[in-house]
Amino acid sequence: MLEEAKKRDHRIIGAKLKLFSVSELIGPGLPLMQPAGMIIREELENYLWDMHKSK
Repeated sequence: MLEEAKKRDHRIIGAKLKLFSVSELIGPGLPLMQPAGMIIREELENYLWDMHKSK
């Protein structure tokens, strides 16, 4: 199970896909969004706002 969890580690996957990075200077709790990650974040925010408005 640990090996499978290592394959799905969001920190590794995010770095490989260039969605976000983690800086040792800033700390592990604050991911720095890369441009591709911001596109995904904005799309999710827009989707959630659209769902909220329709209610």
